[in-house]
Amino acid sequence: MRALRTELLLCLGLLALVAAVYHRIPQADFFLLDDSRYVIENPNMHLGLSWEGIKWAFTTDRGGFWIPLTWLSLLADAQVYGLNPGGFHLTNLLFHIANTLLLFWVLRRMTGSVFKSAFVAALFGVHPMHVESVAWITERKDVLFGFFWMLSVWAYSRYMRKPGLLTYLPIAFFFTMGLMAKPMIVTLPFVFLLLDYWPLGRLAKEDFSHPGKKALFVIGEKIPLLGIACAFSTITFFLQQQADALSSIEALSLRNRGANALVAYATYLFKTFWPFDIAVYYPLPDAPAPWWTWGGALALLLLVTAGVFALKNSKQYLFTGWFLFLGVLFPVIGISQSGPQAMAARFMYIPAIGLYIMIAWGVPDLLARVKSKTIILAVAAIFATLTAAALGYAQANLWLNGISLMTHSLKITGDNSFGYEIMGATSLSKGDNEAATKYLEMALELNPNNEKALRALSSAMESQGKMEEAIKYCERAVEVRPDYVTTISALGILYLKSGNMEKGRECLNKTLELPSDHFTTSLNLGTMYFLLGDHENALVHFKKAISMNPSLHQAHSYMAAIFLEAGEEEKAIEEYQQAVKFKPNLPQVHNRLGLLFAKKGQARLAAMHFDQARNLDPDFTDATYNLAYLLFQLHSYPQAQLLLQEIIQKSPESADAISLLELIQTRKQPGS
Repeated sequence: MRALRTELLLCLGLLALVAAVYHRIPQADFFLLDDSRYVIENPNMHLGLSWEGIKWAFTTDRGGFWIPLTWLSLLADAQVYGLNPGGFHLTNLLFHIANTLLLFWVLRRMTGSVFKSAFVAALFGVHPMHVESVAWITERKDVLFGFFWMLSVWAYSRYMRKPGLLTYLPIAFFFTMGLMAKPMIVTLPFVFLLLDYWPLGRLAKEDFSHPGKKALFVIGEKIPLLGIACAFSTITFFLQQQADALSSIEALSLRNRGANALVAYATYLFKTFWPFDIAVYYPLPDAPAPWWTWGGALALLLLVTAGVFALKNSKQYLFTGWFLFLGVLFPVIGISQSGPQAMAARFMYIPAIGLYIMIAWGVPDLLARVKSKTIILAVAAIFATLTAAALGYAQANLWLNGISLMTHSLKITGDNSFGYEIMGATSLSKGDNEAATKYLEMALELNPNNEKALRALSSAMESQGKMEEAIKYCERAVEVRPDYVTTISALGILYLKSGNMEKGRECLNKTLELPSDHFTTSLNLGTMYFLLGDHENALVHFKKAISMNPSLHQAHSYMAAIFLEAGEEEKAIEEYQQAVKFKPNLPQVHNRLGLLFAKKGQARLAAMHFDQARNLDPDFTDATYNLAYLLFQLHSYPQAQLLLQEIIQKSPESADAISLLELIQTRKQPGS
């Protein structure tokens, strides 16, 4: 009973510790690095857990992976929270808390050591290297596959106690679920072999040099799991090839990959023990790592490996911990290069457990003959945990702001075009065109052919009314990627808005020749037809765009304008309401809704929308005047007068406001 109470208190302590480190994460916004592709600009998020959503999750290769379980969890969040990032962040955090508690429980079950298991779980819960997996919505993959990794290990420990088909099937089930969350779990059969050596004790030291029937059986029982792993690995390899996520040998030679992998292993090891200056993005080096860098990393890894082998009989936990770190990390170490990063903190979500085990069991052994070692170990464990928690808290807070996060990252890794591109896109999404322009220009200085930065800078210029510059940057983006429909259609819109109808039509014709089923392309095509006055075709493409992504406020606004011109005011109101539902901060749309409701005699609704427009943009005098005129019609002269005086103070030459104010003053005179 006392032991159970101790374990319960430790669980509550772990929960409180993790919650303290991450309690501000639900306040964070989306991070435009991949969150846009996974959630914000994913046209299928609106499907939720409908049959269509489930079917899409199991058939899509979006992102270059087959991860239906991850997609289902994101779809569930979208159904519950809409596109509120706080809900997505909260789910990530809940999974991480569950993983922390599961790790403690499973390790305690296998080793019998309560406090060492709690220490490993505490480091896992708060270490700064794990923040990326928790705070980044895109990395739902990590916390979800970690959840099924823990459950698989628990099922395996249960199978050890009572072998049989009924206890083996849960292992295969959880393993398969994990593979459908993130293929990195593919090394789990290898982890089971390590656990067989320590702490489960199914493999003795003699089994390595003279494998007998027992060892062959232990290995053989992993074959079904290896078969599942091979099938998923094949699927992942082909999907990443189709998505161009795998670097070719020409782009990065096998020799260079090997050198970078050695350096990455050593860096992961160093960052675990010295968790400062953790970046969100580590770019691949332009040149191969110098021989002394990768040579030093190789020497370090060989030295530790030799020490682990030398102590494998007396300190078996070192063998399991070290090779858990090396083996689980191997699929993402860079031999088969996936993505533009040299390394990533998120890849250590599970591999770091091996190093924590080495610390938790190794340090007490080192101090075995020291007097008062219990007190020393307790103080050291508390100090290490609280230090990691403080650093984890600081790292988590960086994720509250995408600009500060990338600024921090660039200080660590040095200037790179990709980092400034993300900062520029983030600033642009927040309406800070000045900052966006600065960052995007810096991105282009480092890489003039950064097509995404060129497109974003074009948008920033358009927002500032600099149409010639917007066209120039968009034209350069088309030169870099001449077959990208979205950019060509964006250029067409710019031509049409600037009055160049001939070039606008050329872009329109070119986009119609290229295949695309992306909602942005349909939105752009609808916009081009709208600007050309072809409302019939514009509606076709706007409806197509909305069918793929109902949250496109631009499409709803354009459709409302078309309906309004056709005299269909009810439909116009419906579309404008959809626009502000998905993007509430649209002062122009609120103003139009106010005018439409005022025309229908619904003064309360009209006043509400005029007020919202004014609050969103205090300099939007049209909305202020419309509200003043509405109040005038309702004979609320004092309130109308105050609003008109406000307009005249800002714009002394506002003829309409002056006339209406004079009319009010006339009516307020006695006898009038």
